[in-house]
Amino acid sequence: MRKQMFVLIVLFLSLVVYSAGYGQDPDRYPIIVEAESGALGSEFNNLQSGDAQYITISTDYDETSGTANYPGENRTASYDVTFPDTGTYDIFVRVLVGFGGYNDDSFFYGNGFGEKNSTNANDWILSNGLASAGFSNSDDVVRDPGGQGSNVWKWINLSRNAYQAESRDFTIDNPDDLTRNFSIGARENGLDIDKFAFGKSKLYFTVENLDSVQAGSLTDPTDIFEPPAREPLAQGKSKYFGNVWSQSQLYRFTEYWNQVIPGNPGKWGSVEGTRDNMNWGPLDAAYALAKDNGFPYRHHVLIWGNQQPEWIETLPPEEQLEEIEEWFAAVAERYPEIDVLEVVNEPLHDPPNQNDNGGGNYINALGGNNDLYGTGWDWVIKAFELAKEYFPASTMLILNDYSIPNSTSTTTAYLEIVNILLGRDLIDGIGVQGHAFSTRGSMSTVSSNLDRLAETSLSIIVTEMNIDGGSGTGVNAPTEEDQLNEYMRIFPTFWEHPGVVGISLSGWRPGMGNSEAILINTNGSERPAMEWLSAYVDTANGEASSSVKRLASLPDEFYVFDNYPNPFNPVTTIKYSVPLQSRIRITIYNALGREIRSLVDEIKQPGQYEIMWDGRDSTGSAVTSGLYFCRIENGESSRMIKLTLLK
Repeated sequence: MRKQMFVLIVLFLSLVVYSAGYGQDPDRYPIIVEAESGALGSEFNNLQSGDAQYITISTDYDETSGTANYPGENRTASYDVTFPDTGTYDIFVRVLVGFGGYNDDSFFYGNGFGEKNSTNANDWILSNGLASAGFSNSDDVVRDPGGQGSNVWKWINLSRNAYQAESRDFTIDNPDDLTRNFSIGARENGLDIDKFAFGKSKLYFTVENLDSVQAGSLTDPTDIFEPPAREPLAQGKSKYFGNVWSQSQLYRFTEYWNQVIPGNPGKWGSVEGTRDNMNWGPLDAAYALAKDNGFPYRHHVLIWGNQQPEWIETLPPEEQLEEIEEWFAAVAERYPEIDVLEVVNEPLHDPPNQNDNGGGNYINALGGNNDLYGTGWDWVIKAFELAKEYFPASTMLILNDYSIPNSTSTTTAYLEIVNILLGRDLIDGIGVQGHAFSTRGSMSTVSSNLDRLAETSLSIIVTEMNIDGGSGTGVNAPTEEDQLNEYMRIFPTFWEHPGVVGISLSGWRPGMGNSEAILINTNGSERPAMEWLSAYVDTANGEASSSVKRLASLPDEFYVFDNYPNPFNPVTTIKYSVPLQSRIRITIYNALGREIRSLVDEIKQPGQYEIMWDGRDSTGSAVTSGLYFCRIENGESSRMIKLTLLK
């Protein structure tokens, strides 16, 4: 009787589970791993806050055995995870980034299953930049980078987003080996980790799905708005309109913007957090985005008093100078076609003179204020002299700082540095940051100070603009209407000034630093300010003065250069410039006028391009020694050059 009753109970419970859906498709459910449940290294703390039991590391990565590239001993945690089935899984993490923001937002997870060596960087995947990532609303789908900020519990999909480093998923391919070991490693302190989840990569999981262990969906449950395909806002204009590269800002980037800035990945501390160990990955991606699309690339930044390598702060000045030159040389070699280079950032507000938390402390290595030339800005001069030495003449060298055009006194101080550099023929452009706090005041003051900067005949580049409609309108929670009104009040003054050659924003989608300045809603729809910008830039007068130096990547006319070398054997290079988006056709003809090669037939964005023709190519008609003609067409006109192949 007892046995029969037991069987009935088991059958009833099985029916309940089956009816709920789990029994029908168990691999649709996330596998939850509580962070405190693993074998924790001794430097982890196990803490409780409300309903959340979580772990956090007690030491920063450079305080014990860890580095910026691996966790180190006593700083790892290991878990045994049992999967319901074979397949490919995404990994999710629920974290809270502390008050330190970008100083509290990174950790490692194992590069695949199995035991990991705590001091071998190849065993670990770095996730960094989590301060502006993830989702916290119950109906948010945890799939894209997200844009949730600090000091809130949030879910992040690590497998689909690199977060300034790498990403990977996890595959179970043996049905007889469903229990696997998984590890994490600490990096920065200030990051609280509540739990992990594994979910089939084919599924969409919301925050509620992960919180409540609910089944994921085979289709995206959110109604994502997809605007029609378009071209960049400033396409065909004499000025560029750009934006910052980051994982959260990339979707549809090339349909709105035509200039690229790397942001945090370009700062020295991000690249060389550990001495002589360079992390170029995100920078490579930003540079490739620009060059692959013919967009200008502005590099941010060489010298600054923030986010610098902490290891350089305690070196003697002569050794610091050697490291600075190595940094300049490495950037110049890896990215030979930088269009605009921020040599020094924020000289007025954040010079590299602090021996604390990435402050650089190398100002004296560059000559201090008066040790070289007695100008008060000797360290800035030295930085530009080095940039002039290491970077090609085609790179525009600029200074960059904030609260410039909104303040007459700050503009005066800024011009002092600019004129010192100008007198030594070291500077090509002036950067003025356009953060919301710099645009609250009178636009007549802004216009007047832009005029003063333009009197130098240097290019003015508006950097890091974000307009949010905030405190300047007298409201605590700005609405879309407030942001629209602020854009209409502010943007034309900058865009229509003849000294300004380009404007770049510091983000536009959720995930940017100033969440109130987004131009695209979470569901992908355009905010009113974005709609207005599109119409305004399309029709506004935005011509740059002929007296300022324009960017090499935005040519004024369709032009074809002579191929080089010529005569050639067996390869020659054909270089041309495209002023407006157009279909480019490049065709090779023999001396009889017969087409023998089609080298290019595609839409090109404005910029400088080059292509090689290899006379050894054996496809198509035979290529022999002799005279050939190369015809380059842009849809409205064409150019012809002669090529002589000698074999």
